[in-house]
Amino acid sequence: MKPVAKAAVRARPGLVAVAVGVGLIAAAAHLPALRNGLVWDDVALVQRSRVGPIAAFGRSFWQDSAESLDSDPYYRPLVNSSLALQRVLAGRQAWHFHFVNVLLHGAVVGLFAWLVGTLAGSVAAAGIAGLLFGLHPLLADSVAYVSGRTDLLAGLGVVVAAVGLWRQLRRPGWPGVAVVLVGFAVATFSKESGLLLLLPVGAGLLLRPGRTRGQRSDWIAAAGLVVVAAGYLAARWSVLGGLTGMRLAGTPGEVVGLTLNEFGRGLVRFMFPFGQRLFEWRGAVSSRLDAYSVAAFVFMLLPAVLVRFRPRVTLLTAWAWALLFLLPF
Repeated sequence: MKPVAKAAVRARPGLVAVAVGVGLIAAAAHLPALRNGLVWDDVALVQRSRVGPIAAFGRSFWQDSAESLDSDPYYRPLVNSSLALQRVLAGRQAWHFHFVNVLLHGAVVGLFAWLVGTLAGSVAAAGIAGLLFGLHPLLADSVAYVSGRTDLLAGLGVVVAAVGLWRQLRRPGWPGVAVVLVGFAVATFSKESGLLLLLPVGAGLLLRPGRTRGQRSDWIAAAGLVVVAAGYLAARWSVLGGLTGMRLAGTPGEVVGLTLNEFGRGLVRFMFPFGQRLFEWRGAVSSRLDAYSVAAFVFMLLPAVLVRFRPRVTLLTAWAWALLFLLPF
């Protein structure tokens, strides 16, 4: 037993080193973004905004650019607060906003690589998964675009929550509960899609195999997730005057068609990232069903096929991860 324990201890520094290295590589690949200025949404969020770090929690995302709340469906106070804090500490020069984005990307990739290596028990898996994730072209705009910090902070929250869930499943207790709740809060208050974590993380806590009925920390963590989600929705309602914050444009059928087409485009870019246009105006996406809609529809039906193959859990997990990665928020 002792040699096994020592081997496990020796393997851990190697995994940490690979995770740190992958994070540094991913960050270095995006360093040219430091030469960029502020464009499009960045101008409104950085140059025009006058709100402070605390006051940002009481304002909508497009706090100084939306003509009315009907045109602003977003409440992402953690992102606005981080940008406001940078303005207070370092001014409005573009380079340090880009630099923080690069650092966040490296941190997310490094933590993601460590988690994959831990779950797979393989340093090689950590390196490969981390590089594929950190250097994927689809993530370029999230790093180079200051407004893309929504994705970076939300991604950080997702990975932190996953680490907390892993810790809670291995050794139930307050540390795991705290990490899960912090990760969920960071993800949710950075981007609306963070709310989706409520279901998989809650299910992982309460439905895991071997769980004892009286595992109090699991119930506390699950209840904490509900409290955080309710707090976000209440704050969103207070700031935006409703949960949506905007009136849907078009008929329900047109909205569904537009969503499917946008999802299909994201799916194609995810699977075949090279040779694709990175930016595309929303007006270029039709609400009529097309080939992208078919791709999206087929992808949605994949679980019905994957359950027939082994290892089905791994395949379904990969499908769910891609779905969360691509949901058009």
